[in-house]
Amino acid sequence: MEEEDEDEFDAEKAIEAMAARDAGVATAVAGPSAAADETIVLKAQCKHGLVRVGLRSSDPFRVFIDKFARHAVDKGWLRPGQGVRLQLDGDEVAADDTPETHDLEGDEVIDVLIDS
Repeated sequence: MEEEDEDEFDAEKAIEAMAARDAGVATAVAGPSAAADETIVLKAQCKHGLVRVGLRSSDPFRVFIDKFARHAVDKGWLRPGQGVRLQLDGDEVAADDTPETHDLEGDEVIDVLIDS
């Protein structure tokens, strides 16, 4: 009986894919992990400039912070170990949040506030 459920699930996915194709929308028939592995680029905006940071949509913003910090230290914008805080549209973004948490698709601007 489980085989029938599995076959039915695949058939539903195939029907959805065909409907999307017919509507002119590119769709991949894949499991839920496909979206989690999508790489997006966000813009880190600080008082010194703008930096593009790539990460997976499922990565915590801790990854974004680490990538920004390495670049900022190299540029002399940030001292090693100096803290930063993130904001999106004026709201704090936690290091454990992910781009998925905030429905980000890429190219959004994340404000980076450098601690004194």
